[in-house]
Amino acid sequence: MIVLNKLRMRAMRFKIPLLIPFIAAISLSFTLVSSYFDHKHALVVAKKNELIGISEQIASDFLKIAGKAESRADMLATIPGINKAFYDENRAWLLNQLRPMFLKQNKEYDVSEIQFHKAPASTFLKLHKEGDYGEDLSDFRQTVVSTNKLKSAQKGLELGRAGLGIRGVVPVFYENKHIGSLEFAFSFKSILQKIKDLTGADVSIFVNKKLFDRICTKIPNDDKNTKKLTKEEIEIKNTIGGFRYLESTNKEKVMSMMTSTYLNKSTEFYTTLPIIDGAEQGLALGPFFDFSGTKIGTIIINKTFEKLNAQYRAKFINEIIINIIEVILVAFIAVFAYNTMLIDPLRKIIMICRDKVKDGKATFQEFTSKPNEIGILAQVLEKLFEASDKTSKKMDKK
Repeated sequence: MIVLNKLRMRAMRFKIPLLIPFIAAISLSFTLVSSYFDHKHALVVAKKNELIGISEQIASDFLKIAGKAESRADMLATIPGINKAFYDENRAWLLNQLRPMFLKQNKEYDVSEIQFHKAPASTFLKLHKEGDYGEDLSDFRQTVVSTNKLKSAQKGLELGRAGLGIRGVVPVFYENKHIGSLEFAFSFKSILQKIKDLTGADVSIFVNKKLFDRICTKIPNDDKNTKKLTKEEIEIKNTIGGFRYLESTNKEKVMSMMTSTYLNKSTEFYTTLPIIDGAEQGLALGPFFDFSGTKIGTIIINKTFEKLNAQYRAKFINEIIINIIEVILVAFIAVFAYNTMLIDPLRKIIMICRDKVKDGKATFQEFTSKPNEIGILAQVLEKLFEASDKTSKKMDKK
């Protein structure tokens, strides 16, 4: 019987400690699964927040550049001689005086246009197209119309014959007489490229097809992939639903993944992370407004997140390693505590009981003072053996 108890104690000594790591492993599995989904959710939120941050930065940059365009136009309009030459309609003098300045601004600072307009809205001089003047702009250049009507500056995004510009238009006066307006515009394509260089995101603009057809009649075709196509074929290739492609930092990519479904949903700003051609793409789409707050199209921000994915992957792997180490330490401590606080005292109590049964000389004093279940067990056994001894002595007297 004693041998059997000893074997059982050995079984408890080894089987229960094996159960502790098993339970710890199950706990670790649940922790890692929970952590995986937490990281996955956090990664999605981080990607969408980054897209939102880029959109906010783009809006802020557009406002700053529009302000810069207005300030440069205002500065030029107040230079002595400029407004007089404009009043005298001395186009040749203005060209000779301003051509070097425009070429420098165009080359070094991405100024794409400098224009003078006679009130209410006819072109008098285009420094970027010197022979092109006399056109009535009142049907589509509302910055010019409003500036000359209100005699106050206008700034912001607006479509023109050659596409989209970030414009600043100011009224021009000579001897307190209103003559017309002066405009600075910055290259939209260059601005988008700078945004891409800074954020790593491709930015694309699609405009309302009807607006494009009515206004943007002089956009040069600089796409080498459509050089040999007819005008009709180019229109078909660049049109998606009711939207016409206008500008992008990566035209080939955006045209390959953009659909009318995405563009039609862009009545409000939204973000999505679709899988396209087996790769996750971060997309932010939203309405694109001109200077007056009128929606003219859709802006699309596209970014992949290799760096962010790698950061979260490394963070998750580190968390796995830390959790595994923690579980191993906890399991080791639990096994050690189990053996030290339970199994070892029980073994000693069993040995005492065996010795007591064998020769009656064992004592439980080592354990009776312990303030735990082992101490209680030792006290019970001690009283049990004392009662047994008393009974045995009574029986011996009889």
